[in-house]
Amino acid sequence: SDVSEGLLYKLGAELTKVVGEANVLVVPMDVSKLDNFVRLRDRVYKAWGE
Repeated sequence: SDVSEGLLYKLGAELTKVVGEANVLVVPMDVSKLDNFVRLRDRVYKAWGE
């Protein structure tokens, strides 16, 4: 991955402080893999519905 997962989670924590936990979803993924998009979709639907 081109992005450090640790930095991603740090940014997620900073965003959470600003907009609240209910509005942030941090999902590391490899955009070259379809199954990563499926996992992202599933997490979004679980968090906020379809």
